[in-house]
Amino acid sequence: MVDTTYNDESIKALKGADRVRMRPGVMLGSDDLKGAFHTFKEILGNSLDEARAGFGNTVKVVKYKDGSISVEDNGRGVPMAWNEAEQRYNWQLVFDELYAGGKYDDSEYKFSVGLNGLGSTATQYTSEYMLVVSKRDGKKYTMNFKQGKPVGELQTEDLSDEEKAITGTFIKWKPDIDVFTEVDIPFKMITEYCTGQAHINSVTIIMENEKHPNKNVTVVGQGIKYCLTEKLGDKVIECFDNTNATEEYRTISGQTAKGQEYSAKIDFVLAITEECNTKQFYFHNTAEVKGGQHDMAFRNVLAQFFKELGKQVGMTVQPSDYNDYISVIISTYSNITSFANQVKDSVSNDFIYTLIEKALADKLNELVEKENPVIKDMISKVFIRVQARKAAKEAEMLARKAKKVTANRRSEPEKFVACSEKNPAKRELYIVEGDSALGSCKDARDSGFQALIPIRGKILNCLKAPMASILENDIIGDLVQTIGCGIDTGDALESGELFNIEKLKYNKIIICTDADVDGYQIRVLLYTMFYRLMPKLIEEGYVYIAETPLFELETNKGSKFAYTVAEKDELLKECEKEGIKVYKVNRSKGLGENTPEMMSLTTMAPETRRLTQIKFNPFDALVVDITNMLFGTDPTDSRKEFLISILGNEASDLKETIDVIEKVEEESDSIAV
Repeated sequence: MVDTTYNDESIKALKGADRVRMRPGVMLGSDDLKGAFHTFKEILGNSLDEARAGFGNTVKVVKYKDGSISVEDNGRGVPMAWNEAEQRYNWQLVFDELYAGGKYDDSEYKFSVGLNGLGSTATQYTSEYMLVVSKRDGKKYTMNFKQGKPVGELQTEDLSDEEKAITGTFIKWKPDIDVFTEVDIPFKMITEYCTGQAHINSVTIIMENEKHPNKNVTVVGQGIKYCLTEKLGDKVIECFDNTNATEEYRTISGQTAKGQEYSAKIDFVLAITEECNTKQFYFHNTAEVKGGQHDMAFRNVLAQFFKELGKQVGMTVQPSDYNDYISVIISTYSNITSFANQVKDSVSNDFIYTLIEKALADKLNELVEKENPVIKDMISKVFIRVQARKAAKEAEMLARKAKKVTANRRSEPEKFVACSEKNPAKRELYIVEGDSALGSCKDARDSGFQALIPIRGKILNCLKAPMASILENDIIGDLVQTIGCGIDTGDALESGELFNIEKLKYNKIIICTDADVDGYQIRVLLYTMFYRLMPKLIEEGYVYIAETPLFELETNKGSKFAYTVAEKDELLKECEKEGIKVYKVNRSKGLGENTPEMMSLTTMAPETRRLTQIKFNPFDALVVDITNMLFGTDPTDSRKEFLISILGNEASDLKETIDVIEKVEEESDSIAV
């Protein structure tokens, strides 16, 4: 049974090392490998504070076979002896007492990593063991700890005259597995962190791996340099190798809201990358930070910078357009710092944001004003991405529309006339011009295998109209639904994604229009639809044109039909030669005026009709060129010249053909407008 008693004796206080060992996440961020690694950053940070204050220039880091780590510097050595003012030993204050240390006075460490006096003690408290050796004042001080408690007394010995000139601190410890879930810090994690710190602090860091000596690394810090063309790779050092780099250094000072005097400075690296391998590294007082004011300022500066550039060319630039091109290292320092917590993973001071924002914005604008070629090239790539993103968005929209057009509808299109045949291989679909022609064809057809669909007016020229307009057109949508095999939009979608010829509902698709200019124009427009949306039907020969008669000759031997002017003239000669009397030559008034018997004889009956099959390779280069020249955009006005060159002096046919082409152009252009 659970004890639910809650009284005055229920309140307890953690004491000594238990304050951190039982809750390591409060001081070190977590109880896993990140927390263990943070102990390393705390100890290394103390050595770097010494170096930055002007005491020492070299730090040696060793990882041992048992997983322990040591950090040794050549600074002044940490005070370990008796502290008269505090009436305690300094080793106790530094390594065995929270909120104690030597960084509360700006005179010692103006830009210190650790400001709270917690890091060394938190590390000691959470270690399986710790050894501290300090050389200063001509003496060597040694102190041991085990699982958060001191072992023995402080050991003090005098240094020889030769050794007295050597000062510094050596600390060796092993994160305790009883505190952390994982304590074996990878050597790669150590080297990557130390590489950045070496450059940020302009110190030399020697890293040795006792288990794998071949992996030892030495980094000679070169400070932060401004570089434009170098990439930032997996290691920070890659962006410091540009010998032509120039220093970029700024400082500010002022007062906080509470009236405190602050001073702050910034060093930064700005690198334009050629690959999608950008990096952002942020440091404050050499401690690496992940977000906060640093990241906010950097992101906002870029957003504003590209917003202004986009306005100049009428583009809306988004972070995804430029994030892959700009890398940065920002290192700030200030005497007053508000960290988010003991882990120091972000800074909240407003003046740090202002400092970063001003420095980066000024530099970017300066590069643009000076027409820096690297910046110009990067901006050009960003604008290309904007256009590509816009095109991709339009393609996605087209995909949705295309899928909607090809989706099966619950009902047939309006005025569609079905046939009774169920086998697609035996069925025919007549696409007829208007309701009048629909009535004539309906009376003349064989309802067993011939279906009909009328089109209302003229459809779009699919070689000129944008795909979005094509997919929104109701007439085209009805045709696509009726034919059944879907559409192949080519470059708008993956080729064939929405097209399946096995779903074709008819063995013949027959374009049936009047034999006049308007009828020819409709033929052309329907051809452009098949060519652009269903080119496979043309390649396989499923599309036909029903050649409807242009003239009817009434004779004493019955009616005779001619499909062209030349054919009419030839037929008249034959009648005269054979003694057939021609009573009248009728110009066709349109399919809607034809009798059912005439429609069946000339247009519908397979035995007597005249069909022209449209079958060729629509992907052949010559076909593509000619089709686009005849029916697509024609900026060079080569269409008329081509027609004249192939038709020669046949004036009537030439004029009629040109009229058709010009009407197609006029109609499609007005639709586009």
